[in-house]
Amino acid sequence: MALEPERVLERVEAPAGSRQPVPRADFTAMPRAGTASLTIQFTDRSTGTIEARLWSFGDGTTATVASPVHTYWVVGLYTVSLTVWGGGISNTLVRPAYIRVGGVQPEATFSGVATDSTDGAFNGQDELLGVAAVGVGVCTSKSGRMTGTSGPNR
Repeated sequence: MALEPERVLERVEAPAGSRQPVPRADFTAMPRAGTASLTIQFTDRSTGTIEARLWSFGDGTTATVASPVHTYWVVGLYTVSLTVWGGGISNTLVRPAYIRVGGVQPEATFSGVATDSTDGAFNGQDELLGVAAVGVGVCTSKSGRMTGTSGPNR
């Protein structure tokens, strides 16, 4: 089962008889994806009585300030957590794979043989423009070979 980026795990521990507003951890981050060295502004949106907090950025580093700025230097997916304490109560919010640090999405090169023009149209330059199962391509009418690229923006 794959983890969904927005899926959260939460744990609350409260002593018996506590009357203070229960702390509830919550946060946002901007941006959430980009290339390494990615600098992110985390914003604490926790509610309740907050006396202390601990951020874990998923790369072995932590912070205790309300809304830290953190830089990720290595490509990868990072799980971020925030634990808040108040009135003897703690609450932790974990966001799996919340930050994505990486380069441009990979592209694949493909080739094939065009058998007819039913899935494309000639562009007036003896090239058949068409869509293959994995991407977009160009087929010259002389060779019957199709080449092109596949990727997230194709």
